[in-house]
Amino acid sequence: MATNIFRVSVEDGTPRLDLIGFRFLGVPLPSALRPYCHAREYEGDGCYVFDVPVDLWPFGRIIRYTGRMERIDD
Repeated sequence: MATNIFRVSVEDGTPRLDLIGFRFLGVPLPSALRPYCHAREYEGDGCYVFDVPVDLWPFGRIIRYTGRMERIDD
């Protein structure tokens, strides 16, 4: 139904994912109409941390999810 196309790069030693394309029902949306997403992943205090904000003009921030995963040894 919806396809996101991301550019993956490294910023300050951490992966960064920028939404550069968006298709809805197979139709590419122009950049002015697609969501904006600048996702980051990094290590913090020995945990995997992610931050994924999504903005959509003219509404602004429509969702943001963040979290962290840590290793648990049994």
